[in-house]
Amino acid sequence: MGEIDLIAKKGSYLVFIEVKYRTKALTGNPLEAVDSKKQRRICKSADYYRMIHGMMEDEACRFDVVGVLGEQIILIENAFRYFE
Repeated sequence: MGEIDLIAKKGSYLVFIEVKYRTKALTGNPLEAVDSKKQRRICKSADYYRMIHGMMEDEACRFDVVGVLGEQIILIENAFRYFE
């Protein structure tokens, strides 16, 4: 299915978090590595996680992305919408 880097709870939301790391900008922005193909994979993994834990399909969840570039950390909450 895939893997999810972090799963957290914030308020009523179940949060699936993708973390991308780059040592230098020369290798690209880590946030750009979470393209639509990767987003679909994350959503499928989230569906599987919710299924095996008996969670309802309509339970509130969101998808965050953390980009780490050297020492700089950027969090984008609600970075993308659910893909079927």
